[in-house]
Amino acid sequence: MTRSAIKPLQLLSLAFINLVAFFTIDYIFGIFIEPPPIYLNTRNQYSTNYRNYFIEVKDKDGTYYSPDQSVPVDLVYEFEELPKESLKVLAIGDSFTAGQGVKRQDTWIKQLEKISTTKKTYGLNYGISGLNINEIKNVFDFVVPQKKSNLIIYALVLNDIIPDKNAPLFLDVDEKNQYNKDTGIYYDFMNLRTIVFDRNRNDFLNFFNQNFNIPKYIINLYELKNITKKTIRFYQNLNDPKVNALGLNQTFDLINQMNEKSKLNQTDFMVMIFPLFFQTQKDYPFLSSHQYLKSQLALRNIKVLDLLPFYQGLKDSDLWVHPVDQHPNNEAHYIAATALLNYLKNHTRHLSNK
Repeated sequence: MTRSAIKPLQLLSLAFINLVAFFTIDYIFGIFIEPPPIYLNTRNQYSTNYRNYFIEVKDKDGTYYSPDQSVPVDLVYEFEELPKESLKVLAIGDSFTAGQGVKRQDTWIKQLEKISTTKKTYGLNYGISGLNINEIKNVFDFVVPQKKSNLIIYALVLNDIIPDKNAPLFLDVDEKNQYNKDTGIYYDFMNLRTIVFDRNRNDFLNFFNQNFNIPKYIINLYELKNITKKTIRFYQNLNDPKVNALGLNQTFDLINQMNEKSKLNQTDFMVMIFPLFFQTQKDYPFLSSHQYLKSQLALRNIKVLDLLPFYQGLKDSDLWVHPVDQHPNNEAHYIAATALLNYLKNHTRHLSNK
């Protein structure tokens, strides 16, 4: 009887010791690993004022930090009232032009103003976060007749390309190739949307993710690796004529329409291609996409500046506005402005040293 009574106690003791050891190790592990950066889930906004780029916002739920999208009065011009000999530049595009996460005066078009010395330059920023190329074309059609600029610059980002919904392997497609089933662009090399991870994770994994540090670390590592692989494939397919010929042709047609309309308006037009700030220091996975876009635009006699070479070799995270937001920060905008200035000096009549 004694032996049979001891065995359960031994097992219970071992189980208790193992549980204590696990919780102790899990707790210590949680102290020393860096917690994953997150958005405040209620607003999908930033949880920290990273690099002092963001403004403090207060509401009934407390204080949080949001991208500073204010536009100082001295940054807005009526081009018609500016000196005739000045260079008037109109910038169109999405959040890479609008400057998500940076102050408006630190966007590439406003920094071009600051560093231009050959001729007085004025820039008007018509970039709007979240626009697709059809909407960018609508902005172009609305603005061009009203603003008599010398030069229009469209800042193209790799996600601007129109997707062919019948083409396979896009990111927002499930295993049955059904489009728009909210498989989720969790990690699109612009934003890490942790709220979408949480929403799509099953209850079993969510329990461990929410209550234990070591399982959470493993789960996050796996999810990030998996979605990174899918996202790379998404952008490569989006810019591959073998996969997305229809979408690419529609995109080039819209850009060509902007170019032709600019000519009729006696205004120069050019495209400036931004890279995605992912693995810029080495093995950038979208090099062929840049080469293809640049060559196709050149074939259509559209002036094009590819910014990728100016970021290669630089650490990608040094160019982000926030650990969960990989939009270009003020330094990345400055690099773009500098590259643009040199291009204008050497390849156009604008700001030419000749």
